[in-house]
Amino acid sequence: MSAAFQKNDVLKNTIITLEKQSKKEKVQIWDRIADELRAPTRQLRVVNVKKIAQLTKKDDSIIIPGKLLGTGIITHAVRVVCYQSSPSAVDKIKAAGGSVVNVLDEMKKNPKGSKLRIIG
Repeated sequence: MSAAFQKNDVLKNTIITLEKQSKKEKVQIWDRIADELRAPTRQLRVVNVKKIAQLTKKDDSIIIPGKLLGTGIITHAVRVVCYQSSPSAVDKIKAAGGSVVNVLDEMKKNPKGSKLRIIG
């Protein structure tokens, strides 16, 4: 099985899991993220570190329904939840005192999606 098919299976399972959680907890955020991830790969949201630095303040928690990329600089701690991230973006967020979390891990720890703001 090729890597592309495996990636698609991971994405499909992520979408299904998010939808189930949305129905179970009766919250819209996970359903909205699932809808965004269902878009064609070329239309998935891509957010750079620079944009996060501009749109957030210290200790914000945000969710990106797509990929986090490393262009730009950030100087304050922020918690970023996303489907995918580049290694350089993770390094920059961590160097500023923040963290990067996978969307499914966040869903397990925060089933209601509390205090998350969608960016992208």
